Amino acid sequence: EYMTMIQSADLLIQEARKYHTNWHGKNRTTVALGRGSTEDISEELMIKTVQLAKELDINVSTHVAGWIEINSYTIRRFGERDLEHFHSLGLTGPRGVMFHAVWLSDHEIDIIAKTNTKVVHCPVANSYLGYGVAPISQMLSRGITVGLGTDGAASYTYDMLEVGRVAGILQKATKLDAEAVSAEQIMEMLTIHGAKVLGLDNEIGSIEIGKKADVIVVDYNAPHLLVGGRWLPKLIYSARGSDIIHTIIEGQVVMENRK
Repeated sequence: EYMTMIQSADLLIQEARKYHTNWHGKNRTTVALGRGSTEDISEELMIKTVQLAKELDINVSTHVAGWIEINSYTIRRFGERDLEHFHSLGLTGPRGVMFHAVWLSDHEIDIIAKTNTKVVHCPVANSYLGYGVAPISQMLSRGITVGLGTDGAASYTYDMLEVGRVAGILQKATKLDAEAVSAEQIMEMLTIHGAKVLGLDNEIGSIEIGKKADVIVVDYNAPHLLVGGRWLPKLIYSARGSDIIHTIIEGQVVMENRK
């Protein structure tokens, strides 16, 4: 049978609805609608996606202004920059999740802040692919919720501590400001902000009564982590995923002594 990436809008919506029914809220799975970028799908499907997300009360995840050329494409086609166009279509708001968000105007950052839209920063993938550096220190100063992502295989890493470290280093280097973002802010992005992006901050993202008791234990008894100064910058700037010795998910030990 001939397979194609191109499908009708109605079929895609139908499949998304079915997937949501089968998987949402089961086995720690949260379903969101991922509708690519402005270059990937029709205007009709974008509008249907917004309607379905509102009906099911789930997130819509969108690749926004990741590469510089996309703004010239949307200006030519719609007379608006990429994020401005998503805003016109109703994709911004507390359930709107914007991946990359690199090439934004001050006006677009303002839209994100005022609509409580969420951002996922993918610093390793954006660097590797030559996309540029998202203005996250500016976003954080505006109170925007920024989580961290790998962009899947595009990072060549799934090590979130590495992603956090790169996020910090890139802001400092490009802003010529060693205090552009702090280790504490990166820790927030890795934990509670990530949970807020997913709309799950009442369940995960911090260790509190009533939450799911998701904990990692890091072994500081290693040459590159020997304690000196504050422990948090040491974790963000020196640790890596392989330094984790125990993992607890929902109160259950799933890895002990790296087994």
